[in-house]
Amino acid sequence: MLGGRLHAEAAHRGFLHAHHRNGNKADNEDTHLAVLCLGFHAKQSIHGHLTA
Repeated sequence: MLGGRLHAEAAHRGFLHAHHRNGNKADNEDTHLAVLCLGFHAKQSIHGHLTA
């Protein structure tokens, strides 16, 4: 969820990713995580290496 809304394309992408909002992969606090589909996760800053 990003901003409290599940991205509309999530059901069509097949895979969901845990996005660390603060960029710290070791910080798994609920408030720092967002569930994103692969395509939307790849659009986030510093995530260009991900491909949908």
